[in-house]
Amino acid sequence: MNIYLYQDWFRADRKIIDEEYTIKYYKNLYKPKYNPNRGDVAIQKKANKFLKSCESSEEWAKFAYEHDLEFQVCKMDGHLTEAYLYQDFLKDIGVAFLDDDNDVFMIYTFRKEENGKYFLFDMIFWEWAENKKTDDDYTKEWVYTFEPNGNVQVIEREKDAEEECVWTSKKPLNVESNWQEKPAFGNWDGFFEMKRWADGELDEAFKGQNITTHIITDQGETIAKTNQPYNFLSVEKQEAITKALATAKEFYKKNKKDKVFETLQIAYNNIPKPRENYEATSKIILEVMGYHNLYKEHEDALALLEKLEKYLNADNYYLLPLYQGKVYFEANDRQKAREKFNIFIQKNGTEILIKQYPEHYKIYRWNLM
Repeated sequence: MNIYLYQDWFRADRKIIDEEYTIKYYKNLYKPKYNPNRGDVAIQKKANKFLKSCESSEEWAKFAYEHDLEFQVCKMDGHLTEAYLYQDFLKDIGVAFLDDDNDVFMIYTFRKEENGKYFLFDMIFWEWAENKKTDDDYTKEWVYTFEPNGNVQVIEREKDAEEECVWTSKKPLNVESNWQEKPAFGNWDGFFEMKRWADGELDEAFKGQNITTHIITDQGETIAKTNQPYNFLSVEKQEAITKALATAKEFYKKNKKDKVFETLQIAYNNIPKPRENYEATSKIILEVMGYHNLYKEHEDALALLEKLEKYLNADNYYLLPLYQGKVYFEANDRQKAREKFNIFIQKNGTEILIKQYPEHYKIYRWNLM
């Protein structure tokens, strides 16, 4: 029989909080000046009244469970804590599993659905670093998102990485074991069940899976980029684009501005759709931006940056700050140019800038440092 202790787990210190402090915490949480984000204010007022005379953390947990308020319960093995369950202000129920160091290595999160049952919709776990001292010492994390129809998405993210890989299941997973009946208070065994799928069952749903790379931008936004290599153009189309670039250059020398952009537009239109599958698309956009700058049409060049971002894939998206920096430099916005070059250098190092992109390095070295 499992033993449950109705006291909070302090994750930072890896220990159980004593009963007195646990009650004190909830008295402070549900005191006047109620936060509407934590649920119905009338229920919070009721909690405040209950807590004034409450001296048992188990009694508080029972009250909180009945009223969809916050509480915790620790699953004990003797004097050791194996895992803890918590109900949060979203009314979700989470279960955090602990390793031998009392660090959280995996979390299940359940949400009550319209049928009154709880569904395990989220699972996250971490791969520890060899010299782990705290649960922040991990090298990689995985986040699984489950849907009642059997669809599953997995995000794999390395610590401090600027991109993440996303897998989408190709066939539905049997999610029968994701469902959990709402138990009577104290019957927590079902929530604490860790093994929920047969060996290999999760992997089976991802055979032939769709893979996308999500890149985290400088603004903290996440955008999806294919991690598949660019498609090859036919020899005929590639030769036509090479010829168009050379022709545009000749028109520029002859001061035939309209012909420059007309030639590049025709080359762009001849790239098969979807154009983001071809590296030639971003090359042509860069050429157009370059000519806008040569003609002192800097606003037009800057306007193309958003379009350029769309057509870079996961393999060359890291070059975007260089392209941005050059355009801002040509537009005489040296502050923004310097910011973009510094972003590239911070992520990739000066040596790569010097050896692989000497033209951009000259701009940075002689004008922005």
